Amino acid sequence: MKGDKTLEVLELLEGGFEFFGAFVEAFLSAGYGASSSRLDYEHNKALDRRSEEKQKLEERRRLHSLIYKLKKEGLITSAKKKESIPFLTKKGIASLKILRKKKSNSLPVPDYKTNKSNDITIVTFDVPEKEKRKRYWLRVALKNMDFYMIQKSVWFGKVGLPESFIEDVRRINVLGYLEIFKVTKSGTLRKIT
Repeated sequence: MKGDKTLEVLELLEGGFEFFGAFVEAFLSAGYGASSSRLDYEHNKALDRRSEEKQKLEERRRLHSLIYKLKKEGLITSAKKKESIPFLTKKGIASLKILRKKKSNSLPVPDYKTNKSNDITIVTFDVPEKEKRKRYWLRVALKNMDFYMIQKSVWFGKVGLPESFIEDVRRINVLGYLEIFKVTKSGTLRKIT
């Protein structure tokens, strides 16, 4: 219909320059006389590209803000004013050591994807009192994986333990306090399940 292109251009201008710019880009990509669906396709591609560019600019802005903040706090500095490569200050090195220690002491999120199993898995542990944070984390992780508590340090479930859980237990140095049993014949445990 006559005036379709004009209507589209006016509607895009109403939406703002960004949409119009994407339309012009789409129009040039699709070519004169392209169908409306082809034009829509090219327009959506152009909007996606612009969205990605906007996201990259936002990430770059966040990085510049973070560098500014670190310079202001005295954690980094440039050797020369014109040089753009920042260097750690003594205060920055000390802060880095503290942050690394905090990260190494942090516990993983106790949320794991598990697979149901016909076998019963029994987990027992005896984590010392000085490691009570890790003991609490272990209980939460087992509960989140649908294990049931028999005693505070004895848990069972018809669940296979994921490899990521075992890796995290090893990383936080609790594996030595843990025993994991797989029961394939239920015997007297039939009453429990």
